[in-house]
Amino acid sequence: LGFAVRRNKNGVVVVDDFTLVTPEIDLSAKGRAADEMPRIKLSGRLRDLGLFVPGLPGAFTLDGTAALTETGWQIDMKGDGPGGTAVNAEGTLAADVSTARLGLRGRAPLALVNDAIAPRALSGMARYDLRLDGPLALGSLSGSVTTEGARAALPTVGLALDPVKANIQLAAGQANVDVEGRLSSGGRVFLRGPVGLSAPYPANLAVELRNARLRDETLYDVSLAGNLAMAGPLAGGASITGGIKLGTVELRIPETGFGADGSLDGLRHVGAPAPVRRTLARAGQTGRGAGGSTGGPGYGLGISIDAPSAVFIRGRGLDAELGGALTVGGSTNDVVTTGGVSLIRGRLDILGNRLALTEGRATLRGSLDPSLYLLAETTVDEVNIQITVEGLASNPDVTFTSSPDLPEDEILARLVFGRGLDQISPLQAVQLASAVATLSGRGGAGTIGRLREGFGLDDLDVSTDAEGGLELTAGTYISDNVYTDVTVGADGRAEVNLNLTLTPEFTARGSVGSDGQTGIGVYFEKDY
Repeated sequence: LGFAVRRNKNGVVVVDDFTLVTPEIDLSAKGRAADEMPRIKLSGRLRDLGLFVPGLPGAFTLDGTAALTETGWQIDMKGDGPGGTAVNAEGTLAADVSTARLGLRGRAPLALVNDAIAPRALSGMARYDLRLDGPLALGSLSGSVTTEGARAALPTVGLALDPVKANIQLAAGQANVDVEGRLSSGGRVFLRGPVGLSAPYPANLAVELRNARLRDETLYDVSLAGNLAMAGPLAGGASITGGIKLGTVELRIPETGFGADGSLDGLRHVGAPAPVRRTLARAGQTGRGAGGSTGGPGYGLGISIDAPSAVFIRGRGLDAELGGALTVGGSTNDVVTTGGVSLIRGRLDILGNRLALTEGRATLRGSLDPSLYLLAETTVDEVNIQITVEGLASNPDVTFTSSPDLPEDEILARLVFGRGLDQISPLQAVQLASAVATLSGRGGAGTIGRLREGFGLDDLDVSTDAEGGLELTAGTYISDNVYTDVTVGADGRAEVNLNLTLTPEFTARGSVGSDGQTGIGVYFEKDY
């Protein structure tokens, strides 16, 4: 640390030179008086900008002048840093630093805001050309901020936007936003509209989803498109409305039975350091929710979701297709859904036995972990058996009932082997245990399921016909409302079926067999 001082003609002590050198900072200021008006030349160097902006290591230098005039400080500063970081500030600043008229141009790392938006994170550079006229506040800014090739990480939902292209125009106390990004899971998102720059930050934003895909490897794979609007104060009270059309939806019942989040009940962190505690809080693993809070501002909801078909539920022997529509209302703090999707076709396989599903529905209750109800029925030796799969898709319950009423293990023995529990062999008892493991989530995905995924089909099934012969059925959607399947028997007989959905109630169906038999019909179906 070094400095040079003197006393001017008015007896005031003046510092002419100031120098500060540390392992991280090298700063110098040289001043002189012209007609007793100070003029300062500044020069500084920060050894590593990464100390303040993680992920952007390298030196940052700043040079310029500040001269005090009758109207305030005349500023002319230039700075350069790693990765193309640059700043150029030129204009006037009030002597009391309350207002300014400055031109601000250059490039800045988006990571500067990461501490404020954690656990979300931005990377990349933004180019800005701004004017600051008035008080030192966002509302005094005008000009533009643009970026290309940026990246936004959203770890709480397992997504990233990469690349992100943005053009933000600032004027009259608001920012007009035009942002588009490509989802890491597939598809694109567009965000456009004005946002106020002062609290409560009123906005009128339009969100467009194009072939967007949301995935959880253990639970769901959803493709969707649509338009949403967010209007009102972003600080709380805005409404989110619009419509979404779902494409193919895969809801998977996990084979592990641990549930969707993979959490371990009872796990306790002892003596975790502060960075670990912050990470746990952001992940919602401290018992207080993400960030240690129990809630946030509420946003009203009014979103319609259309899924007329191709909503598939698979896992633990289930293979079902559903369709329908639902409305998401209430608020983000208290989601209320009406409607749902109901069964189109489906089956339940258990140890070589196939049961057709007779009833099914799925509804959302505030998350992408839907609530299921599926019912399969059959009759064995005058005993009517019902198998119910009910609960959250991440870990549903499977129950067995019958008429007349029998214990569950007796029901399962009759279902699998067609005889009572006291009449099965030890080997059959082992097979029965295997069936229970499949339904409880300890089985595998199965060869047929892996083949279906590998061929990109919506349905693949191996079954037997009325005479006991082997049959293979493969089906897929060839458009949004046209479903076709082909069935080939071991004897070489083949049949092609075509389903054309005309309306939610009317379906046209046709079939052509290799033996020359054909059929066509129009069907009316309605659920009550």
